[in-house]
Order: sequence, then structure tokens, then C-alpha cells
Amino acid sequence: MTASKSAIENRSLLQLIPNASVDALERIAEDPYTHADILSVLASWENPQVRAAVIDNPLCPFNLLMMLREDESADVRYRLAECPHVPIEILELLKSEDDNCYVSFRAAKTIDRIRRMNAPTADIQFLMLEVQEAPQQKRKQRRA
Repeated sequence: MTASKSAIENRSLLQLIPNASVDALERIAEDPYTHADILSVLASWENPQVRAAVIDNPLCPFNLLMMLREDESADVRYRLAECPHVPIEILELLKSEDDNCYVSFRAAKTIDRIRRMNAPTADIQFLMLEVQEAPQQKRKQRRA
């Protein structure tokens, strides 16, 4: 797709947005092919469901996630706090600065879940050690 074709599609979509249903706007917000300019419009939308749907877009720009971190709706901030692709920095801010205890607790749980997913467990470490030692044991058995 050329840049000019993309720009035309974005302008067309921006013209359709004011008349679209909440459900349609949520689908647009969640779509990873939605342009950042359109996500910006939707992140400021009057309906909190639409703003929250922007969070589910894995390519949502950092600045929009930061803006949504301060959203007036606790439901939007909670959705941000439970999203595993939100950068840890934003989750840490929600955990330490959000006035809503549910939002801060959810951010803490998401941080823990991400860290556990990224850290090898004892079982995986044990299996890795076994795999590394197996060739050495076979060599020892052959020598004997």
C-alpha cells in the first residue's frame, strides 16, 4: 500500500467514525492495522468502552497508553492495568500512583504475571540442565 493510498483510507475512516456504532469503533481500535492518528482520535472518544479498546491494540503508541493511564474512567485504567502488552513502566505507574485500589492491585498482579512469564521456572531450568548434561553422560558411558 502506498503512502498516499493509506492517507486517503485514513481520511475516509476519520469521516466515518462520528456515525459509527460503539461496537464498530471498538473493532477499529483493536485492529493492529489501524493508523496511530485514528487511534489517537479513539483514545479521546467520549465512550469509555472505545477508549479501553484502544488499549487492546498491540501497536498502540506509548504516548496514547500514557494518556489512558490518566483516564477519568477507572474501567479504562483497569483495562490498561490488566493488559500484558502494556510496558512495565506504565504498569508500575498505575501500581504506585493510581488512586483506585483495584486498578493498582491489578497492575501489580499483571507485573508479577509478566515477570513470571519472562523468568525461567525451576522445572525449565532443571530440564535445560538435563539436556546439557545428557551428551556428557553418553560420552562417559561410551568410555566405560
